[in-house]
Amino acid sequence: DVEENRREGQGRYTLKLNGVSPELAELCETKTPLAIIDRRGGELGELSGDNVLSASCATNSDGPEVIYTVNVTEPSLMVARIAGVPAGTLGDPVISLREQCDRETSELACSARGYDPTNPYVIPPNPAVLRAPINPPVDPVTGEGVGQYTLILDGISVGEQPNYQVDVELRPLAPPP
Repeated sequence: DVEENRREGQGRYTLKLNGVSPELAELCETKTPLAIIDRRGGELGELSGDNVLSASCATNSDGPEVIYTVNVTEPSLMVARIAGVPAGTLGDPVISLREQCDRETSELACSARGYDPTNPYVIPPNPAVLRAPINPPVDPVTGEGVGQYTLILDGISVGEQPNYQVDVELRPLAPPP
């Protein structure tokens, strides 16, 4: 009898655990809101701290990470750009967009710039540019979009002064055909 088995604790159960390292949990707690005014925002900064994670498009990233949150209230195309600044030593920039900071499976987009080892004399431009359509969940009570997304900035072959400029633009999405 199924009902009797439930009362006795018998049956088939599934337990899912999401383990997060203390370093990643601490990094995600230090996230900084990126102010978006008139659909644009940006900030000048420096990567600092420990190398805690790697984005899917740059598993060889070795720089410390900086975490920003971006609030998106309506369907948008997020265009995020990270570049090293003059006299800085960012190396090859990496930018990742996640729905949840501590879950790599929630990554929506990733961009990294680096050189092609088969053609080392042609080095692409330094900036990494990420483009991702975002359709935030809607609050059933207010009917407003309530999406908070995580931008993770990282680098490959970073030096002593990994200074960067990050810029974000939220462009309107084209209506479906």
